[in-house]
Amino acid sequence: MFTISFPIVVLLIPIILVVWYVFFREKIGVIYPNFLIGKYLKTPKKIWLLWFFRCIIVASLASILAGIQFHQVKKTQVKIPQDIMIVFDISLSMLAEDISPSRMEVARNIVQNFISSRKDDRIGLIIFSGKPFVSIPFSSDYRGISSIVSGLSPYLIRQDLPGLSGTNIGDAILLANMAYSGSKSQSKSIVLLTDGRANIGIDPVESAKESAEQGIQIYSIGVGSVK
Repeated sequence: MFTISFPIVVLLIPIILVVWYVFFREKIGVIYPNFLIGKYLKTPKKIWLLWFFRCIIVASLASILAGIQFHQVKKTQVKIPQDIMIVFDISLSMLAEDISPSRMEVARNIVQNFISSRKDDRIGLIIFSGKPFVSIPFSSDYRGISSIVSGLSPYLIRQDLPGLSGTNIGDAILLANMAYSGSKSQSKSIVLLTDGRANIGIDPVESAKESAEQGIQIYSIGVGSVK
């Protein structure tokens, strides 16, 4: 890639050469004012050689006067680090084996593969059934996060107690929104993994509206067979 500061100078190159050729061209047999040049220009071939060098000189001078500059352009893709909150459903229904080996195992594998593909991003984890809990605040310790994900189970929450069973997606999203209160990331997202519809807590649609107002994108992943 190159730029020209004074394009008009470039347009003058052919004009200069034409005028020079018409009015000042050398002819065979003519005595040249400069004997050092005329001594070696006795044949048409040598005269054209002289004109070749003249064209190079004129073009070089014109390029300098025109301010022609060559630039090397390198394109680099800048990846903006993200804050990603994984919202993981660990309700008892995740133990179902309608997909092999189980919904829980498939969901864990999805999350671990996702974590292994990240670079420079911060990842957090919220688990929920009837109530949501922050399991991991935003962190770049991918190995540690993956290790905790591998041990996720419905038995981490006492779902036999009142108010702790069910699928509370709305409150889980609200908790994720709250986790972003101190985030300065320009890119914020929630990855929701669940195997069913919300059956307790606030309406997830209302929670999603609040996410949108905060500039948080929500990506949902359904786990289970289609019946």
